Amino acid sequence: MIDVSGFINKQHKVNFKETLLRWNISDNDTEQQTACYILSAPMIFQKVERYLGSFETPIDWIWFWEYKYTLSKLPDYKDSGEPQDVPYDLTGSMVQLGKFSLNMWNGYKHFNLYDCMNS
Repeated sequence: MIDVSGFINKQHKVNFKETLLRWNISDNDTEQQTACYILSAPMIFQKVERYLGSFETPIDWIWFWEYKYTLSKLPDYKDSGEPQDVPYDLTGSMVQLGKFSLNMWNGYKHFNLYDCMNS
């Protein structure tokens, strides 16, 4: 379990507990705990909280964001109409934390630690 002294504030800790319960995360599942910890940061959590029920995993908030961003760069994106618009806005720092979460979850290759630390 992540040490409680590593939380930004009390709300971060509350959010973290909520996400652990939401996805029934065990104490020894560090990949999912890490994703929940990042998602639980108050600045991120307040943006995506109302959509938690539609997420299958604690990384879906950034996966959907990144998927939309990546597809919007493709020439045929406008014709395909997919994916649905993501109904929340993220700052550059939130996106970097999300990419870090994806990298910790599944080795996401479009993550640069230097860019994350710089933001």
